Parts: sequence; C-alpha cells; structure tokens
Amino acid sequence: MIDESTRWRHARERFPDSVTPDRPVAGHYRMKLVKGGPFVPVMIWRGFGLDPETRTPIERGWIWRAMQYDDEVDVWAVWPNCAGEPITAAEYRYQCALRRHAVEHDPAMPEADPRKPVDWNSLRFEF
Repeated sequence: MIDESTRWRHARERFPDSVTPDRPVAGHYRMKLVKGGPFVPVMIWRGFGLDPETRTPIERGWIWRAMQYDDEVDVWAVWPNCAGEPITAAEYRYQCALRRHAVEHDPAMPEADPRKPVDWNSLRFEF
C-alpha cells in the first residue's frame, strides 16, 4: 500500500506547490476504490450546491463538488486520494461510457463493480 508521504510526493511532482490535502484542485482524476480494482474516474470542480429534494442549484455560494462516474459524491471522499492521478476530460467521459456499457451489457467486466478486486482468472478476453 502507498503511504501518505509517497502519495503526496507523486502529487507534488505533477502539480504546483499549492496542492495540499485540504485544498482540492479542479480537474479530472482517477483512483481505485479497492486494492486490485479498476481505476474509477473522478471530476472535481467548484460550483453551486444542489437542493437535496429538487436537485436544483442553490445560489448561496460556491462549494467544492465531485463526480465519480455519473454519480455525485462528497469531494472529501475522493480528495486527496486521487490527487496524484490526473487524466484528461476525454478519458473521464470514456471511462463513464465504459461503466454504463459494462453495467448494461456485460456485468462480468471489472468496471461493472469497481468495489471488487479484479479476478484475472475469470476475465474473458475476446480477440
């Protein structure tokens, strides 16, 4: 397992000195939910919060927000774990589409359940 000092050393190599555990940086990232599991895309940005009942924007100031696949999650559940793994916006969209495909058409794909480690012996490879 990677300890915190190693994770932040990798993050500091890719980001400016302003990256700290208590200050998210807007962008697209990837992270693993479990050891041996597939990478999960994460998007972090600042924006208006949403009303929990109506899901409409609340214009009371901007907050840090995060998406994991197509689901909104607490930003502090993903930051700083994803800090050292930036990806492009196109890669984020591709990973989200791959998950939707896996859930709908091929539940045996690792992306269908990213909370389980990948069992390499049970994967089907088609050429």
